[in-house]
Amino acid sequence: MRTGLVRKYGKRNTVPEYIDVVLRHHRCSKLVGEIALRMYSRIAQSTSFSGRYPSMLAMTIVNLAAKECYEDIPSTAWSGYDTCSYPTLLEHSKELKKILDKTDYFPNLKKRRIGR
Repeated sequence: MRTGLVRKYGKRNTVPEYIDVVLRHHRCSKLVGEIALRMYSRIAQSTSFSGRYPSMLAMTIVNLAAKECYEDIPSTAWSGYDTCSYPTLLEHSKELKKILDKTDYFPNLKKRRIGR
């Protein structure tokens, strides 16, 4: 499955490279970028990423990092040809949020609800 992000910006080799592309695409702040990279390193320490595409993983992490900073990215910005399907993003966000909720590194994310 190729995401619209890959079609628009080209293939990258690592998740941090995709995170940078997603941040630029959605014009997120530097704080969101720093938190996204910290989230990626925490998730990489605790789980494996088998079966997940790096581009989708990067979009999911940036979505969660934006929620941690209270800089929500609207669902209309995700959906469409440019990035990915929002329902798929929500599904992946819920899975990764469960992993991140086990740590005490992202307290604002624990307070936030993902989805409906």
